[in-house]
Amino acid sequence: MARYRTIKPEFWDDVKLAKLSRDVRLLYIGTWNFSDDLGVIQADPLYIKSKVFPYDQIQIQQFKSWLTDLERNGFINLFTYNNVEFYYLPKFSRHQVINRPNFNAVCISKSVLDNLLEQFTDESLNNHGNITDESLLEKNKKENKSKSREFTPPSVDEVVSYFYEKGYTKESAQRAHEYYSTSDWHDSNNKKVKNWKQKMLSVWFKPENKVAPGKIKTDYIPTENDQY
Repeated sequence: MARYRTIKPEFWDDVKLAKLSRDVRLLYIGTWNFSDDLGVIQADPLYIKSKVFPYDQIQIQQFKSWLTDLERNGFINLFTYNNVEFYYLPKFSRHQVINRPNFNAVCISKSVLDNLLEQFTDESLNNHGNITDESLLEKNKKENKSKSREFTPPSVDEVVSYFYEKGYTKESAQRAHEYYSTSDWHDSNNKKVKNWKQKMLSVWFKPENKVAPGKIKTDYIPTENDQY
């Protein structure tokens, strides 16, 4: 469904756009009417031609070359989603103010589009501006991997259990946890602790913190409620 769109005066001052032919510039304006409110339109040349130039006799190859000119100059970006190709208009929001946005025109949810559109700023897309389902999946994998590496401070029970496992006392575990908790998990050099177990191993696992012989397997077994 076509939408009302506006053209700001500065549109005509765009030097990069002015280098394109008048037909290409008119096509660019036409894509605004038939894109959704995020600036996304089906990347089907026949569909776009039938909407923007319904009464003109234009060879499809010629029309495709106009789309290529827009894409080459960064006015539209090609991406695929669920094996369907779409164009995204990265400068769309500069010219349009949407009061009641509708994001359902191309059958892609706004959350998915948000993830897709984020990637047009990635360096990996600078060469062609293309984005695929695979690139989105790869981005999500990298983000999840990065999140998995984020440091999560352990609870005091976790530290006590780790100390016990290695043969060190509850008291030393509690002191260690209190020390790093107070410093927001920064060490004595004010460096952020990234691996708390490694830090305990290198700093706190000293002979004086060891559990007395014969005690580790008897009355020093930590439990969920830990009353020892």
